[in-house]
Amino acid sequence: MPKFRLLPDTVRVKTPAHAVEVAQYLATKRLLAVDTETTGLSRTRDHAVLASISSGPDRYCIFPQALPYFKDLLENPEIKLIFHNANFDSWMLLNAGIDVNRRSSRNHYRIYDTMVMHALLDADAMHDLKYLSKKFLGIEMVPFRTVFAKQLRKRPLEQILLDPDNEDVVVNYAGLDAFATFHLFTYLKDQLSLANTENSQYPTLWSYYVLTELPYTKILWAMEREGVRMDDDELRRQAPILERDILAIQKWFGRELGRLYINLRSNDQLAHIFFGTLGYEPLGYTDEGAPQLNKTTLKTWARKGCPYSAKLLEYRDLDKKFSTYTVGLLKKIHGDDRIHCSFNQTGARTGRLSSSDPNLQNQPPYVRSAYIASNGYRMMAKDYEQLEMRILAHKSKDPTLCNAIRNGMDVHSSTAAT
Repeated sequence: MPKFRLLPDTVRVKTPAHAVEVAQYLATKRLLAVDTETTGLSRTRDHAVLASISSGPDRYCIFPQALPYFKDLLENPEIKLIFHNANFDSWMLLNAGIDVNRRSSRNHYRIYDTMVMHALLDADAMHDLKYLSKKFLGIEMVPFRTVFAKQLRKRPLEQILLDPDNEDVVVNYAGLDAFATFHLFTYLKDQLSLANTENSQYPTLWSYYVLTELPYTKILWAMEREGVRMDDDELRRQAPILERDILAIQKWFGRELGRLYINLRSNDQLAHIFFGTLGYEPLGYTDEGAPQLNKTTLKTWARKGCPYSAKLLEYRDLDKKFSTYTVGLLKKIHGDDRIHCSFNQTGARTGRLSSSDPNLQNQPPYVRSAYIASNGYRMMAKDYEQLEMRILAHKSKDPTLCNAIRNGMDVHSSTAAT
C-alpha cells in the first residue's frame, strides 16, 4: 500500500503561454487523472470553474482563462482519462466547452472511474475519494465544506474558488484531488488484477471491469446526455388541479377548527392540534423526544375514524405530488425540453442501476403521461417478472418454486400458501 510522505506542489496554470506549454507536456503521457471544481452539483446547469490534472508524479490546477487550451488534450482519444465519479466531471467539463467523448468512436472506451473500480472490490463500503485516499494512500484530505464552511453560507461557489485570498488553499485542494485519483487508480487496478473470479470470460475483476463496467460508464453517459423528453403542458395541466385540492383541505381544517389559517407543513402547529386541541396520546416519539405525527400514527388514527388524520394524510400525498412530481419536474426540464437525470453505476448495493435527480425508476403512475417519446419513436416499459425468485428457483431447484414459475403463478402467494 503506497504511503505519501511528501506531496508535489500544485502548479498553477493561468496564462495562455503556460497553458500551451503544460498541455504539450501532458500530451506525451498516455494516462491522466482529471478532477473539476464546479459552480454546483447540477449536471445540466453547473460547470467546471477549475480543472486539476495529474500524470502521476505531478499535479496541475488549471484556471478558467487557461482551461480552453486543454480542450484538445482532454478530447484526445489516444489519452486515457481517470476520474472519480466520471460522468459528473464529464458533464462539468462539457458545460465548460470540453467534451471528453467527442472524438472517441462508439466502441472506444477511455474513461476510467475509480469510484466504480472500488465498488467492485467492496460494494458495501463508502466510495468517497477522501475516505479511499486516506485508507489506501495515507493521504489526508479535508472536505471542501469543512474548509470553506463559513464562506459557503454567504457566497456562490465560483466566487469562493476564484477569490485571490483563497487561492493557495483552493489550488492545493484541487490539485490533490487529481493526484489522489491517479494513485488510487494504480492501487485499485492492482487489487482488481489480483482478484480471481474463477470465470473464464472474466478471469479477474480487472478484466471484468474493462470488459463490462468500463463500457457501461460510457453507455450511462450517453443516456444522461440524451435525456427523456417531457410534456410540460401535461405537468402544467396537473398543477392547478393539485393546488386546488390542497387549498380545499387547508380550508377544511380552518373551518373545522375555527381558525383563519393553519400551516399544515408546520410540525409545531400540527402537534398543538392533535395532542392539544384534539387530545390524542402520542404513539411514538422522535429521537429528540417530540411526539410523532408520521404516516403510521396518522393511519392508525384514521382507521379509528379520525377525520383530521385522514385529511392530513390526503394533504401530504397531494403536497408531495405537487411539489415533487409536478412543479419539481417542471424545474428540472432543460432547454431542450428534456430531463437529464443521473444514472448511478454504484448507487445500489445490489448491483442494480439507480437514478436520481429525478429518480426515473420511481415515478408514480399519474405523472408518467408527462414522459413522452421523441418524434418517430414509441416509449416502452419493460420489467423482469419476479426476477429474484426465478434466480432462486434456478439455483435451489426447489420443486414448489419451480412449479409455481412454470405454471405462471404468483410465486410469493404460492409459497406462502404451502
